[in-house]
Amino acid sequence: MNSQDSVLVSNVPMLKPNEFEIIKQYMLLTDYGLWEVVEHGPSVPEPAVAGAPPKSDADKKRKQTEMKALSTLLLVIPNEYQHQFCTCPDAKSLWNALEKRFSGTKSSKRNQKALLKQQYENFTSTKNASMTQTFDRFNKLIGELANVDVKMEKDEVNRKLLRSLSEEWTMYTVSFRQGDDLEDKELEDLYNDLRIFEVEVEAKRRPTGYSHTIALYSSENPSSNINTASTANTNPATSRPDIMFAVCVCARFQVRPKESHLHAVKRIFKYLKGQPKLGLWYPNDSSFDLVAYTDSDYGGANLDRKSTLGGCQFLGGRLVSWQCKKQTTVSQSTTEAEYIAASQCCSQVLWIQNQMQDYGLSFLQTPIYIDNNSAISIVNNPVKHSKTKHIEIKYHLIRDCNEKKLIQVQKVHTDDQYADLFTKAFDVGRFIFLVTSVGMMNSE
Repeated sequence: MNSQDSVLVSNVPMLKPNEFEIIKQYMLLTDYGLWEVVEHGPSVPEPAVAGAPPKSDADKKRKQTEMKALSTLLLVIPNEYQHQFCTCPDAKSLWNALEKRFSGTKSSKRNQKALLKQQYENFTSTKNASMTQTFDRFNKLIGELANVDVKMEKDEVNRKLLRSLSEEWTMYTVSFRQGDDLEDKELEDLYNDLRIFEVEVEAKRRPTGYSHTIALYSSENPSSNINTASTANTNPATSRPDIMFAVCVCARFQVRPKESHLHAVKRIFKYLKGQPKLGLWYPNDSSFDLVAYTDSDYGGANLDRKSTLGGCQFLGGRLVSWQCKKQTTVSQSTTEAEYIAASQCCSQVLWIQNQMQDYGLSFLQTPIYIDNNSAISIVNNPVKHSKTKHIEIKYHLIRDCNEKKLIQVQKVHTDDQYADLFTKAFDVGRFIFLVTSVGMMNSE
């Protein structure tokens, strides 16, 4: 047996009930000559004397192929069924016996088809699974559906794969889902296009200061005209956006904290004790539109001079998502810091747009408010390569989204920049104004 034959034998799948067609597909794809022998039977005439070897070289080669086909079929049979098929003289008779035993009844085939359809509907990427692992699972499921005569359009299959990916893929899948080429694109081509971004997605799975949780507080007043809901999340940094910045700053020193950091944490708890009923409220009389605010504190971190980015997203005037994070690189200008913050905010907006599409809601040209004219100019005019070539490529996603009309950047006065709440500390008056502006109220 040569090396090619050994590879073929080692990869042959084990036969299981209701998966009979998989063996046929395997032989068709790996060695069509084997399947011809199985389908048409022996091609070497029986010798005049029983047990005599073939005479010509061609007959010897055909005899070797027949023995290879027979041995391949014997390998796929589970051990507990081997004794039932040991008397079959050739590959064709063995195949007919296997088909009768493992092809299943009409009822079992119908149940198998229903089960596979259910698995397809519920398919999703598992936690921390790579793109390759998710694609292999999905591609195997599509192959099994094809074996039971379930036909699906390319567009449907491609969109299902995009919907099944984890949250970190959202900013990339939105542009694919809104494209016009999914109905003609092969599944493997889509997989190869997505693999380009796999390194960036894996980097995003590291712990960050971001929170996508919608935090709501319930009203104890039955006559209130405000629609509210309660959250089971008790994490203060998630359910209390007013302390988001303070908590994130303290978290930077959690590895080697000092006494000054302990005093800062105590002040946070004193503030929470003084405002126990402060929470987010969601009125029912506002328009249902999506807007976002983004800002940065240039060089705000005193130790490494990295900037702090902040952002918040409102759905119908209701704060639904907010972010606070120290940037991973040192920005060389205020414009660069604002531009990077705007790009991160754009990624969050794309995630919300993607989620809303599942409910039949489409938010295009979502306004992102920035208080820096230079950053807005870079987004709207991508020709300024000499000014932005030092910025990492991944942050230029906002340009592409702006050109595709997914978002639009707009100028806002610094006094009305609500994202300031998540980037820096303020005096009491400014702090109370920002807390009120994002929709936080006392339930008393």
